[in-house]
Amino acid sequence: AQNSTRMRFGPMVIQLPISQPLRVVEELLILDHMSGGRLEIGLGRGITPHEHTSYGIPTKTDYARFKEGLEFVLKAMTTEGRFSWAGEYYQYFDIELPWGPLQKPCPPIWIPTNTAATAYEYGKQGYGVGAFAVVGPDHFTKVFDEYRRGCDEMNIPIDQRRISYLASTFVAETDAEAEAVMFDHFARQLALFRHERERSYEVVDSEMRKSTQASLARLDAIASNLPEMSEGLRFVCGSPSTVARKILELRERLGVNVFIGEFAFGELDWVDVERSHRLFTTEVIPAVRNFENHSS
Repeated sequence: AQNSTRMRFGPMVIQLPISQPLRVVEELLILDHMSGGRLEIGLGRGITPHEHTSYGIPTKTDYARFKEGLEFVLKAMTTEGRFSWAGEYYQYFDIELPWGPLQKPCPPIWIPTNTAATAYEYGKQGYGVGAFAVVGPDHFTKVFDEYRRGCDEMNIPIDQRRISYLASTFVAETDAEAEAVMFDHFARQLALFRHERERSYEVVDSEMRKSTQASLARLDAIASNLPEMSEGLRFVCGSPSTVARKILELRERLGVNVFIGEFAFGELDWVDVERSHRLFTTEVIPAVRNFENHSS
């Protein structure tokens, strides 16, 4: 907010089940005003059970808590004057926020999802949705189709439909150099994911252990064949031209119109992060824009 004037920014995501929604709203309102109305809001319920149980939250209540928290955030952002809230999980009395959001009715909301049914509902509400690359693009074909169906039913304009793809990203001068660095550090990233899921395995019941075990098996399958996973877009790496091609492929296959590159991952040295990001901004982005300009 302080060191930029045009860039939009925001969290992806705030986990509502382990947060106080009133506090979340207060902080988001401050950021929206500090940035002159450039805030984007990412909200979610979390990925692994351990994220909830560490806070003493029963993981089977995560969706209900998220849904109520989202309803509260929307009400707080759009209500003038004092109000109270008596929900199942959150209770607030005589709330008086000092101001409303600068962006009306509220800053754009993003809710990543792996589920087609929820993507459909989010499309109807006009939220942005997102994919996590590790899951794989094939899974999101149906998810994003349902998102667009929801948008269609509510006549959401094309330019207001937001589909993002979050991927660990590394750009180097050549494909070979990028892969050598990427494979090493993405393997470390996968090890971190595996560690988190193993911790979850220890705190869930027998039913949820089955899904946790399946998740661990999927991570092992990815780690065992990183070259194939590279072509499968479970992460994005290569020379500037290769990375640009992969981003355009995501747009063609899934309708992705927002690419979120995770440049710092897997204990990657900061010098490499900066170099990769510099190549992305100076070569990848112009290449993608040049293609779009010629195809429009």
